[in-house]
Amino acid sequence: MPPNVRGRGPLLDGPGLGVALVAIVKDEADYLDEWLCYHLALGVDHFFIYDNGSTDGSAELLERYISHGWVTRIDWPIKGGQVAAYNHALRMFGTTATWLGFYDPDEFLVPLQDVSIPQLLARFPDAAVLRIPRVEIGFSGHRIRPQGLAIESYDQVANVLDLDPALPPRVKSIVRPGSVSAVDVHLGIPADVLPPGAPAKTYERELDALAQLSHFYTRSWEEFEAKRFHGSATGRIARPAVDLDLPTIAINDAAARYADRTRAMMARVGRLDPEPYMYGSQIGFEYFPRPNDLFRFGEFAVANYAAGLEEPKRYAAIRLRNRYHGVGLVADVSEAEVEPARDAFSTSPHAEALVAHMRGRIVTGLSQDPAGTISARSGRLSLAPDAPAELDLADGVADVILTLPPDDTDRCYTLALLAAADAPVVARSHVIRADGSRSAPVRFELPAGSAVAALIEIEPDPVAASELKLHLESEAGRVRLFDLFAIAYG
Repeated sequence: MPPNVRGRGPLLDGPGLGVALVAIVKDEADYLDEWLCYHLALGVDHFFIYDNGSTDGSAELLERYISHGWVTRIDWPIKGGQVAAYNHALRMFGTTATWLGFYDPDEFLVPLQDVSIPQLLARFPDAAVLRIPRVEIGFSGHRIRPQGLAIESYDQVANVLDLDPALPPRVKSIVRPGSVSAVDVHLGIPADVLPPGAPAKTYERELDALAQLSHFYTRSWEEFEAKRFHGSATGRIARPAVDLDLPTIAINDAAARYADRTRAMMARVGRLDPEPYMYGSQIGFEYFPRPNDLFRFGEFAVANYAAGLEEPKRYAAIRLRNRYHGVGLVADVSEAEVEPARDAFSTSPHAEALVAHMRGRIVTGLSQDPAGTISARSGRLSLAPDAPAELDLADGVADVILTLPPDDTDRCYTLALLAAADAPVVARSHVIRADGSRSAPVRFELPAGSAVAALIEIEPDPVAASELKLHLESEAGRVRLFDLFAIAYG
């Protein structure tokens, strides 16, 4: 099911961004203007904002930024969903940007010797991950919220262990998306296997004199008191009380260097007409990550198969652009290291590892008993043991039926395929239950290409099913099926 998208965004338009930041927010309307304008003024191109259920007008505030191409807002109502949001952004938007940073709206990336963030990043052409040292800034003597910018009002470094024992001083990462396998709250995790020429180094101590992340963790005492019980995207709720006279370790006003540029950008944004929508997007996803989902592990399986790895890995060896927005993925693997071959994916160790992760099994497919379990009800399906199955469309339409074996246990179902077509293909799929009813159809699109991989969750709820139907529409007269199989699990 495609997302609810308004506007044209990087999700739809493909690569082109230099630096983009990812943040998950909840009721940060009072602070977003400064945070966005500060980073815009320092050369950030775009923001992927995951809204964790804000009710304070954050969505309305972001409208102006969305309309002028600076923000893509994603509804993300997941409790404790910060890490899930970061990895969702890495996989969904990673192909759109050269750099992705993962910061909170109270964290400001400060170049110490350069005049912009792109200038800072240009110092590290071989970097996969930059771990920016974080400076923890406390109340700075403010009981109530001061007037003016946070980057000017707060300059007293405090011992973060006194603020929150669960948050020792750490770093935060900005990464090259194609060179990392995953991210957590603080660290980008470099991939062990990279495409030729991909940046591979991780820098940390080298950043000490070049950059810092100014973390305005408390702001004023009254704001911190409200924050203590507000909740957070990590799922942590209660924070310890802290006295206003928290000892000051040092004075750090590095972020204030950019106050004038921030105010100028805020004034510029304030003068812009909020309409019409141009390049930004608002996105609402119907599906969200689950422990058994295909979002991460499906990518691992397909990417590592395409990369020609002999052993399964719990990371993606290459970064694929996911063209599907539900649970699963669709990716063009035409430039893969391996040539598409009959049954190559379903019989690979990567598919085996995926099925094991899902605690499932392949119940039918071309590699098993195609003549008995796979047939065409419209169009014509030609099967040969050692060659791709050829599906000839009749008037641009074909229906393929995968017969599911009887099972005493209700199961969930995922459809997997490796196909090729000379024109884009629109696909719809559903299961036919044992009682004759049908599941809700799932729609996805396969781009034209010599090899396109898809792993799509068709039925997320356990059911007794007899058939899985795949309906295809295309201007291509023929679709070649190198692999086609159904996974049952749950």
